[in-house]
Amino acid sequence: MNKTVIEIIKKNLIEERFDGLYNEDCECACELSDLEPCDALQSNCKAGYKHPVLPGYDFHIKEHKFIITECKELNQWQPIDENTPRDRRILLLYEDGDVRIDWWHHESQQDNKIVAWIELPEPPK
Repeated sequence: MNKTVIEIIKKNLIEERFDGLYNEDCECACELSDLEPCDALQSNCKAGYKHPVLPGYDFHIKEHKFIITECKELNQWQPIDENTPRDRRILLLYEDGDVRIDWWHHESQQDNKIVAWIELPEPPK
């Protein structure tokens, strides 16, 4: 029996170890477990990897693999608030899903808002 386009795409995503699809033009994404829930697969949908959950979303898929998701998470992401450390570098999660190691300064928040932080792991001994 011939396979559907969705079955072919899903098989390829699994073989290539992707987590789902995303489309930057319409800001949508779908996981392998529920490909094309909108019934609107488009030619500009791209294969991508899951990233940390952003406020208001169940999941987030982007182009590059999020290495931190491969590690055992010892601490949970913390919201940016008055308890956010300012005396050391920490891991910062931005609204668009980017993650950077940096110092947190409230005045440094620009277009790409920082939404959460986590302590950096201790270096191996």
